[in-house]
Amino acid sequence: MNPSLSATAAPSSHWHDRLIRPWLARLLRRFESRYGYDAGFQHALLALDTGAFVRFQRAVRMLDSAEARLPPALRYAARFAAARHDDCGACARLMLTMAEEAGVPRTVLHALVDEQPDAMGAEAALGWHFARAVLSRSDTTPWRERVLAAHGPQALAALALAIVSERTYPTLRYAVDPHPACEPLRFP
Repeated sequence: MNPSLSATAAPSSHWHDRLIRPWLARLLRRFESRYGYDAGFQHALLALDTGAFVRFQRAVRMLDSAEARLPPALRYAARFAAARHDDCGACARLMLTMAEEAGVPRTVLHALVDEQPDAMGAEAALGWHFARAVLSRSDTTPWRERVLAAHGPQALAALALAIVSERTYPTLRYAVDPHPACEPLRFP
């Protein structure tokens, strides 16, 4: 976490802030440890306003809950494409790590990093192409139709929310941290 951010933290005037903030900070540290991820920007939001942090987490969880029905390769390919579009590496690497944890083969993950859709497999390539079309404001029709044909309207809605959800993290990072740490994408 950027040391200058802790100096701007709002005073903890409510008893629930003094009780819940340390607990939430511990949960964030566990997440960071589990995934090797710097969540300093989330610590910064928590320090600024505990209520805002809780609302952010709820909103993201609501968006994420819809995508649980998607095949992991489809879901994480779209999330990876969104993270890679908006972030310099940390969030994109996190998506790869979570995808691997969800059972997406490493060959697919390396194909995502190398931007080789022919090596991604059908589900990952579909998610990757759809997300990239959305992010570049290109014609999404062919990809949208394929998602609908293969998985139905709920999957299309979930995939759209997955892309939106993933874009919130880099945006929040740049909004609350005056000196966001930028790192290249590394995935062994």
